[in-house]
Amino acid sequence: MANNNPFYPTPANPYTWNNNYTPGASYAPQTGGYMAGNQTTNLYQNQSNRFQSIPGRLVNNLDEITPQEVPMDGSVSLFPQNDYSAIYAKTWTKDGTIATVKFIPEQPQMEPQKSPLEERLDRIDQRFDKLEKILSNRNKPKKPYNKPQQVKEEQTGV
Repeated sequence: MANNNPFYPTPANPYTWNNNYTPGASYAPQTGGYMAGNQTTNLYQNQSNRFQSIPGRLVNNLDEITPQEVPMDGSVSLFPQNDYSAIYAKTWTKDGTIATVKFIPEQPQMEPQKSPLEERLDRIDQRFDKLEKILSNRNKPKKPYNKPQQVKEEQTGV
């Protein structure tokens, strides 16, 4: 009798599904399969231990930073000032000295915002300026209109 169950491997059925499910185990995609019991807990604990922070601390001025606070592995340490007016980045160089870079936050330059009332007043002022210009042009004395003079042609008798 042939077994038609796809989950039951038979030599005649090459398309069988390998069921590695174990009750009580949970699937861990990092390992490519199921893990039994407490192994998943260790996996998630190891992931949280991988979190790295940038070394450094708040300082009042540049002189407070000691060379021992800068890691010698080539990574950068950041030291923001207490008022956050500057951030100092320090790292060891190949020649054994500490390189310091000072970052100063850029203050956005905002144009003073006009209130809607001020914008309306500006538009009214512009209209008044146009009216004054029109009225001043009307009151100017006009140049007299000079008709072009007709040139009389002299007839010459031949």
